[in-house]
Amino acid sequence: MSKEKSSPVKTLFGFLAGVISGATLGLLLAPKSGKETREELKTKGEELFVVSKEDLAKKTKELKIKVDEVTKDLEKGIEKLKPHEKKEAEPKEGEGGEKKQEAKPKKGSAKK
Repeated sequence: MSKEKSSPVKTLFGFLAGVISGATLGLLLAPKSGKETREELKTKGEELFVVSKEDLAKKTKELKIKVDEVTKDLEKGIEKLKPHEKKEAEPKEGEGGEKKQEAKPKKGSAKK
């Protein structure tokens, strides 16, 4: 055997030959007529479309419910944080809320 590189043209030709021979054998060995096969494909396609459409509607409903739940949870969390913000913004008595007395200079430390 020689190690020749196959050219893209030879590869394409081999691929097309395989596709054509596969399609020909499929048509010759098919147990149903073309019309029956097309009808079956059409029916299966319609069924798949209906199932997909129903499934999409169901998933959309579920997602909307989940988004609503998460939104409510976030709103509750924000409401819980609001009182804490007010408490932190307003200092409590004894924690800096009272005026501090200014420090009196020590004797002898006054600048002249």
